[in-house]
Amino acid sequence: MNLNLYKQCYEDILYFDYQGSVKHAHMSLYDRAAQFSPFAALNGHEAAILETARMTEEKIMLTEDRKAYINEKLHFLKEHIHMKPFVDITYFQKDERKEGGSYIRKNVRIIKIDHDSHILTFDDKTKLFFEDIIDIEFL
Repeated sequence: MNLNLYKQCYEDILYFDYQGSVKHAHMSLYDRAAQFSPFAALNGHEAAILETARMTEEKIMLTEDRKAYINEKLHFLKEHIHMKPFVDITYFQKDERKEGGSYIRKNVRIIKIDHDSHILTFDDKTKLFFEDIIDIEFL
């Protein structure tokens, strides 16, 4: 379209001040700018990269002596479970998303020991298999 023809067609309204819409509220500059923000074509890609880079640890295989030491502690706990003993416990927690896991150290109260299932239950309802324990200290 020729610029002169455009000017002729709209000459009557070309130099009027914009009055705004009666039906719609004025859009803020922030919202207006958001319309032109870059499109994230690889949505979730950054999260996937971070997940891949996240480090996990391998589970330590305990020696027979260490297993016997932990077993002694568990038997002592079983004898004193009525007191709901408070312990400092270190255990391996398997990662839900990738191979390996991490070692966690907690101060917890033991409320139940199930020797048949080899499970400890903490006061926060966390359940832990005996084989995941690497250390127990009584507080």
